[in-house]
Amino acid sequence: MATSTISRRCALVGLAAACVLPVVAAPVRGIVLLQLVDPNGPSAEFEAQHAAGASLAFGKSMPGVTSLPLTIKVAAGGGLEAAIAQAQKGNQDPCLFGGAGAAVVAALAPKLSAAGVPVVGPITYSDGQRDALTGLIFGIRARLGREFRAVASHLELVGQKQFALLHLANAEGEQARAQFEAIAKQAGLVLIKAAGVATDGSNLVGIVDQLLGVGAKVLLLHLPGSMPTTAYETAQAAGAAVSCYATSLTVDEGSPNLVISRVVPSPANLRSEVAQEYRKLCQGAGIQASYAGYEGFLTARLLKAAVEQAGAQQITLLQALRQQRVRLASLNIDGSMDDPKYVELVLTRAPGGYLR
Repeated sequence: MATSTISRRCALVGLAAACVLPVVAAPVRGIVLLQLVDPNGPSAEFEAQHAAGASLAFGKSMPGVTSLPLTIKVAAGGGLEAAIAQAQKGNQDPCLFGGAGAAVVAALAPKLSAAGVPVVGPITYSDGQRDALTGLIFGIRARLGREFRAVASHLELVGQKQFALLHLANAEGEQARAQFEAIAKQAGLVLIKAAGVATDGSNLVGIVDQLLGVGAKVLLLHLPGSMPTTAYETAQAAGAAVSCYATSLTVDEGSPNLVISRVVPSPANLRSEVAQEYRKLCQGAGIQASYAGYEGFLTARLLKAAVEQAGAQQITLLQALRQQRVRLASLNIDGSMDDPKYVELVLTRAPGGYLR
């Protein structure tokens, strides 16, 4: 569709924009998919890969759903409520998709619950924010507490009793720090120091040097995008004998000896038909296969299954999501609870290899 045609059908609402196009073969009510993005946020790189993977699963259209994706910029908030109201005014069911704007979305939890608006693909949400959206939130990503416990269990197993933690210097980062500190204490581990990293990463190198200066031998990097790689390379350049563990929001795919907790199976799995399909679609689209993209691809597959069920059974999308019992690439997904269980630690090797 020509840009001029799209622009005539788009309504700008504050700082948020939603292009509401005619519904294609809607079963009872159309579904407006509002894809949440924060192009200037700390997780923008991960979110972009996630969205690219999702677009491969969505294809050019999905029966019963308006044009994909309908992008809402949520960094400043404000416009999201108006976009939801606009969809409902048109007798359509809005669905929030993607991981940006966690604080904005969680703050709207009572209104989303009253309106029956589901949130699919909570990639950057803290466990507290997910708790606020109980019954509305769906995806394949393990909760942060489960991911932290996997790392803590590994550190306990290998006898690394002390560690330092790097997290974002914002509300979500502080929540994560408190949560991991409690989990570490239960596992008999000692947090020797925690440090908040600016969301633009401007103080990251200095903080790594500071932590190495107090004798940290294990760094847990709960940081998004390429920040864990920067932290790891800073430690390596200093000649420090330090082990680095990154959580799953990193986009790193190949720094040797960086351990990353993963919440989806490897997209490089040669025996998985779903992974093969994903890689083939990536090749056709000219994009690089990645864990973040694969997570978006699998999450979109979950949403597509719910959309099809909503149409077949003449029920709302929220009802269909709650009824999902699916297996995706060795992941068992139960829509009745927000508790995906898949976590594995992967030791990256160069070039492009890994050890589970």
